Amino acid sequence: MPIVRGAASLALVVLVLGDGCAVVDHKFLRSGHIEDVGAVGASKIVEGSNVVLLLREWTPGKIFTTDDERYRKLTIELSSVVVGEPLRVGEAGMKVVVSDGSSVWKRGRCGSETGEGTVVVKEYDESELTADLDLRMECRYARIEIPTGSVLIQGTFRFRRIDIDEMTPWLDGGVTGAALYER
Repeated sequence: MPIVRGAASLALVVLVLGDGCAVVDHKFLRSGHIEDVGAVGASKIVEGSNVVLLLREWTPGKIFTTDDERYRKLTIELSSVVVGEPLRVGEAGMKVVVSDGSSVWKRGRCGSETGEGTVVVKEYDESELTADLDLRMECRYARIEIPTGSVLIQGTFRFRRIDIDEMTPWLDGGVTGAALYER
């Protein structure tokens, strides 16, 4: 294998390292419930009787930039699932919670339970659920009641089934009372 030197080696390093790798989790529970924890855009998932979709994304940011990591957590609770039937944000039987922001600066995160859009379940079986999401959620910072913009979540997502005992803090489950950061 030839040795690459000079500007070509730097280009190769940037190509290989790029912007890092995102972490993406798309899971669903057949028997869950979003428990209110009293903070904007925060939730805790507990055992319940509803289907709960968990979309979690984390991006490491740019390789030569410090503290620009970001996360997005979307949690959707559905009291019933009918394949092909559009469900609208704000309708009875659907609750949506989103949290979006900096992984490093917790006061820079925003959250919401209000917005507009639809969720359409395309496929649903014992182990997987596929849904089209077209959501625009109002966003406000944790300690400010004024809306600060919106979070868009659009696309077709495939969710893999997990059970309540597989929940972790990243998925807003896990040990009762455990928190990685103060709320």
